[in-house]
Amino acid sequence: YGPITIDDFVLDDNCDDASVLTIALTGGLGSGASFPVGVTTEEYTITDGNGNQTSYTFTVTIVDTTDPVIDCPDDLIVSDGGTGAYTIEDYTGLAFDNCTSDTDLIVTQDPVAGTVVPALSTTMVTLTATDEAGNTTTCTFEILVDETLSVEENALEVRDVKLFPNPTSGIIKLETTNVIIEKVEVYDIRGRLVQSFELNIENPTIDLTDLQVATYIVRIQTERGTLTKRIIKN
Repeated sequence: YGPITIDDFVLDDNCDDASVLTIALTGGLGSGASFPVGVTTEEYTITDGNGNQTSYTFTVTIVDTTDPVIDCPDDLIVSDGGTGAYTIEDYTGLAFDNCTSDTDLIVTQDPVAGTVVPALSTTMVTLTATDEAGNTTTCTFEILVDETLSVEENALEVRDVKLFPNPTSGIIKLETTNVIIEKVEVYDIRGRLVQSFELNIENPTIDLTDLQVATYIVRIQTERGTLTKRIIKN
């Protein structure tokens, strides 16, 4: 921490004028140096014109009260890459501290890097950084894993299935073109199944009136494949 400025000494002697006296740093770091966190002993030796000396010591105490900093990401939307799952990355390198080096800064991540989460799920990631003085910072963000549709499924969504109105107050119409909708599942943003409809008909209507105001993921299973869409309940 520093640089630290040490005030000039006021020197006096019983015989010599102050201009004759000399002062030298004989221990410690001295004025203008950067001091480590903790206690540093400074020693200065004063010499008069006759070679008589006296030493003066004092301590400089640096206390680290500053928390580490985490460059916390915004909530992320990532793709499952068509695999149905996503592997959480390592975000511990986003933390730093004003005094503690990167190698000594303790950073934990929960869930840890390498954790595999399913598509259509939302996972809260918590980062915690602790420096050598015990100061701690925590940040959280969410990772929403989106499902990657195949080319065939995307074509099915564009041509053959429409979902409206969106946003909706409750009643949703699924309009199809010669496609039987077998099943509709509704998931909340955390990937939890909140409603399910067994249909096996064309152009069905589903009722989401009982759901809370939020964004939902609608998974539509047809005789020709499965697709997902987002819908806003207001």
